[in-house]
Amino acid sequence: MSRRMRYRGRIGGAHGNRAPIDVSWPEVQACQVAPAPSIKTITEPEAVALLQKIVWPDGPRCPQCKAGGYGESYDLSSRRSGLRVCKRCKAQFSLRSGTALESTKLPVKVWVKALSVLAVDPNMRECEIVRAFGTVAYKTAHLMRKRLLADEKLLKGFRRV
Repeated sequence: MSRRMRYRGRIGGAHGNRAPIDVSWPEVQACQVAPAPSIKTITEPEAVALLQKIVWPDGPRCPQCKAGGYGESYDLSSRRSGLRVCKRCKAQFSLRSGTALESTKLPVKVWVKALSVLAVDPNMRECEIVRAFGTVAYKTAHLMRKRLLADEKLLKGFRRV
């Protein structure tokens, strides 16, 4: 099978002449909307590590009293994954606290995939997000897009990383 595709389109007006146009395969692939290959195959621990770099660049920070650094909180991962407790105010918090990911049950890797797409093209529609990943419904993609575009810190942080 040939790696060249042949496209017959109209040139000129409604009654214009038809002429064959050769389009090479890499040019066609470049036009397709898809996330970067490394983000497309990201695992949950990799996504959590990436999100920690974005949300907590200087270490975990309590969203209530703003105490930060690695010595200001301790880890309660034995009870729930990613749970931390602030030493000052004794508040429980996690990586999702105070971000667009708060109070959702979606895995972090799904959020990171959507964040990667929206950081490049904030005007991407929900149906394109669904097509790019195929793991979420349209209503979920709408909620994700709405929350991520409202959270400027995550978008700017992802562009920086």
